[in-house]
Amino acid sequence: MVYNGSPAGIACAVRAAREGLSVLLANHTPILGGMLSNGMCVWDTLYEGKRSPIYDELREAIFAFYRDTYGEVSNQHRTCLDSPSGHSHSFFVKTYLFLSKDNPTQNFESRVAQMLVEKMIDSEPNISCLMSSYPLQVVRIGPLIKSVTFGKMNADCLPDTDGARTEVSADSWVDCSYEGDLMAVCGAAYRFGREPRSEYQEPHAGKIFLKPSKEPPSDRLAFLGNEHAKLNLRKPRNIPDYQEVVEWEGAGNGDDRVQAFNFRIMLTNVTANRMPVERPVMYNRDYIKTLGNSWSDSSGVRHRVNMPQLVGPQNPYVDGSWKDRKKVKDDHWDAFLGLLYFAQNDESEPKERRKEASQWGLPNDEFVENGHRPYEMYTRETRRLEGRYVFTEHDATFIDDVKRTRIHGDAIAVNEWFVDIHPCTLEKLPGTQHEGKVMLHQETFPGQIPYQAILPKGIDNLLVPVCISSSHVGWSTIRLEPTWMNIAEAAAWAVIIAARNGVAPAEITHETLVRKLADARVMISFFNDVDLGSDDTWISAVAYFATKGFFPGYDAKADDTLDSATAEVWANAFVALKKGFAGDPMATARLAATAAQRTTAPISMVAFHEMTGIPGHAGEDSPITRSDACALLYDALK
Repeated sequence: MVYNGSPAGIACAVRAAREGLSVLLANHTPILGGMLSNGMCVWDTLYEGKRSPIYDELREAIFAFYRDTYGEVSNQHRTCLDSPSGHSHSFFVKTYLFLSKDNPTQNFESRVAQMLVEKMIDSEPNISCLMSSYPLQVVRIGPLIKSVTFGKMNADCLPDTDGARTEVSADSWVDCSYEGDLMAVCGAAYRFGREPRSEYQEPHAGKIFLKPSKEPPSDRLAFLGNEHAKLNLRKPRNIPDYQEVVEWEGAGNGDDRVQAFNFRIMLTNVTANRMPVERPVMYNRDYIKTLGNSWSDSSGVRHRVNMPQLVGPQNPYVDGSWKDRKKVKDDHWDAFLGLLYFAQNDESEPKERRKEASQWGLPNDEFVENGHRPYEMYTRETRRLEGRYVFTEHDATFIDDVKRTRIHGDAIAVNEWFVDIHPCTLEKLPGTQHEGKVMLHQETFPGQIPYQAILPKGIDNLLVPVCISSSHVGWSTIRLEPTWMNIAEAAAWAVIIAARNGVAPAEITHETLVRKLADARVMISFFNDVDLGSDDTWISAVAYFATKGFFPGYDAKADDTLDSATAEVWANAFVALKKGFAGDPMATARLAATAAQRTTAPISMVAFHEMTGIPGHAGEDSPITRSDACALLYDALK
């Protein structure tokens, strides 16, 4: 049972179905695809390589749709291709006149994403869908969920008290909702809001003010900026290079606030497809003016529709009733319509700006059954599981002696986005951004997400890949659709392994799961120089041993010869693994980092066989490469 047809839910359901499981996919709205089908229209990722097969497949399907429909050299096709930066335009502009061949924007239409997602689901005979449904109550015996009863939603996305109820029984449950509604109904512990700085000793936890800086405000940040520049990641646009923390009385205190929400809006300037902008029924000019001129900027109206953020009104949504949530969504939608009407009609706006704004309106061919309004709002942060591991800011922080982030032996996915937190309150100090806004592009490094972070305490057959166990700061590096799809496909493999072994997902061995993910080419560790799309047989081995501490830093250097000092570290770790001792991957990484600083001769293939105790090699006594050494050890562990 997979709850919610978000991109994560799609990845989880499709993978499980393709491996022979019977899957029921429930969704609280009438359409599938989550934010991809509801105005997001961009892959928020800094990494352009392959990372998880279902994610890769859907992404390629979007490319193929625009290529096959409009032609390889069309602006429509160019629009959807990889962007040179991590933040392209904030929304899909349904016109193609301003794009150049060398300026792709990585954007696509909601209706296209929805069509491709639903086509993917329809092609899987093992998947059944339960639409416009939400979890209502649970039957649970000890650590196992036995059944969940689902209620029906009406056309206003409110519970239909007269609607049919459906009781679902399943062996395993996966909550892929943005709100964590299934985990909440099932009694999993969760939290929301901001931890105090003292809880996990996170430098950016709790209430915080930061001011942007073009130059590094400290030698430490300059060092991190230099290290970050070595990564095979795109640089995001429109964020400050550095941020400096402003200390004040009360800094670091926790509270129950979450970062701001908003709708992600598509517009069109194609007259035949453009809905007229009318004065909203709830229009309040004085209130709209307090939102600031967030509609347009010097670069043009089309860049500023990831707005408005009503900082404060989002909080009741998180743990509120469906009625509370509808009010939050209505308030945000009314504010957007008011802002659009203001930009086009208010005489306080310059005439040229009004003229420019008047070109744009809601597309007539999007969300036709919902008044041309997206079904989902961009809820950047809601509930967070209190799981068996808590992913914090430290898991995305560079550690000097291993030249990367913390290594996890049970890694199932990677985060590569920066700490990206939108405002939590409207407070400001001189020179600062709104309180709570934190964007640490230079200070956030790719990390490994452990399996324990999607496992609730006390429930063995529930996995939570979206509302993952994390702190407020740690969450902000994970909260992107590509990352969630990466985690959710890994979660599907955990369920598959559990089903094949007749156990609950919490009872499978981490080693079995990590090896399966490595073999399935699900990214479990980030490298600058490893392509998961390659057919090279050593890639699974390198991915697996990256979770065991074999590779300090972000370069595998697979084609290099293995030096004798590193060989000794690897051989000792391998012998322990062979005996069933996973050991401490961080300790291994520190030994490997120290070995790399020594100048030692390459080790021969024969000598490496002798060092590891693996039966000898009959070929030429030539140096062994790092990739061949990993492949040898990986095969020997089978």
